[in-house]
Amino acid sequence: MLPLPPTDGDLVLRPPRSTVWRVLTSAAVITVVAAVVAWNRAGWAVALGGGLLLLGLAAVLAVHMFRSSIVLTPHEIVVTGLGRPRRRPRAQAAHVLRATLVAPRGGPYHNLFVLDAYGRLLIRLHGTHYTYTDLDRLVRAMGLPVGGPDRPVTAGVFARMYPGILPWAERHPWAVAFTAGGAVVLLILAAFISVTVLW
Repeated sequence: MLPLPPTDGDLVLRPPRSTVWRVLTSAAVITVVAAVVAWNRAGWAVALGGGLLLLGLAAVLAVHMFRSSIVLTPHEIVVTGLGRPRRRPRAQAAHVLRATLVAPRGGPYHNLFVLDAYGRLLIRLHGTHYTYTDLDRLVRAMGLPVGGPDRPVTAGVFARMYPGILPWAERHPWAVAFTAGGAVVLLILAAFISVTVLW
């Protein structure tokens, strides 16, 4: 079920257009550079396969960015992205955790974790594409008690402080990175073999 159109009384947050274009420009540059490097080192077939794969990922990212929004209504918290909108009853929200998580080999990114009265995760709001000021507006509008670490922490440290909130993949980023890297290599090899056979 699609979310209802926002009304004048709703708080609607969307990624700033400057952030959207910065992310998409970065994705385009990475695609071009990777294709050129692949062409020089492995030939046009690998460059074509890798370039098509990266373009597909960039297209998915573009759809996600342009669809992203957080809507706070008197009755619901609705988060829209690439898939179906996530809707949670606002009446179940009892507490907010704010945390700046530090990713391996990456910069810190801000998160809001909305918990129910039993401390269970109701909904998570990634601050990657939203400004800190917008997230402040959201927290003030919800009017809930706010907690969380007072300094940036890794996902592992946060998971020990607040068990059961972060998914396994985020608590084990290196395992995910190796798996994703292996999958990308296999996809590029598959594209190379397909193009070689077809041509």
